[in-house]
Amino acid sequence: MSEILPPVVRTLTANVIEKTAEGYDFTGCDSRSASHCNCESWTPVLCSLCDQEIADGQLIHTITMPTNPYFDMLSMDQEWEETTWHVECPEPEES
Repeated sequence: MSEILPPVVRTLTANVIEKTAEGYDFTGCDSRSASHCNCESWTPVLCSLCDQEIADGQLIHTITMPTNPYFDMLSMDQEWEETTWHVECPEPEES
């Protein structure tokens, strides 16, 4: 029989940070060593509002939140998730 966990009610104070995107563009392989090259593993960061790629130089908001409400914020087992979105989403590109 599985244990039913009680609902968790917590208040979380988080800061939404506004900044200029830096380091979001793919700049190609950064190493000659295949084990250190990010060509295969690189994926673009997408805006959580418009699903368009975030590019360097764009004004963005970011927030980092805990993924598991049952762990204390300072717990070594706590994992964190960052959400990023444009301050003003660009117009969608027409195909």
